[in-house]
Amino acid sequence: MDVLSPADVERVVSWVTGNDFRRVALQFPDDLLADAPAAFVRLRQELPGRSIFVLGDSQYGSGSVDEVGAQHYGADCIVKLGPSDQQHGGSMPVLFVFGKAKLEGVIGSSAVASLASDLFEHFGCPEGPVSLVLFCDTSLQHLVNSLVDSFREVLLDKGRDVTMNIFVAAPDLELSRDAKVLARRRDWRFGTLPSEAWWSILGPLV
Repeated sequence: MDVLSPADVERVVSWVTGNDFRRVALQFPDDLLADAPAAFVRLRQELPGRSIFVLGDSQYGSGSVDEVGAQHYGADCIVKLGPSDQQHGGSMPVLFVFGKAKLEGVIGSSAVASLASDLFEHFGCPEGPVSLVLFCDTSLQHLVNSLVDSFREVLLDKGRDVTMNIFVAAPDLELSRDAKVLARRRDWRFGTLPSEAWWSILGPLV
């Protein structure tokens, strides 16, 4: 998995400098700690004059934000790298960098066509309007547009494109110090979702 692409480096640098953060905590899940030294060196080169340190072995689980650990080092912010359930009970600003996992053999039209046929058969909806809610792991969010395009192509071939809505669940990319975070419930397919307005984070991708 590509943990920190050039575009991600640019986003992190812009966020840190734009908010004038001076002490930056990089939090990695346990299985990506081997990538931490390279990421640390790249960001230290791009952020001279700032203190950057790595958090690991979190007591809150690899996917959750470890604000307590960051506070122990006097951090101004957290850059959470890798997959995340986005659970965050504090007020420290957080930037999520999910990385880009690969999903071989699923994006192509033939694989999506097979999946679409299985869905129609399983849910008993061969005809009429259909709505599809698409959940992707946070590390696969960069593939969402390709997945939707593949579904659209398959549905167009089946004459179903006009009668089907595709909704995509989108994770938070950033939590600011003043963010009002709703109470969340866990959805193991995706992470956590606001319990008060579950459908509000879903929108048609056109």
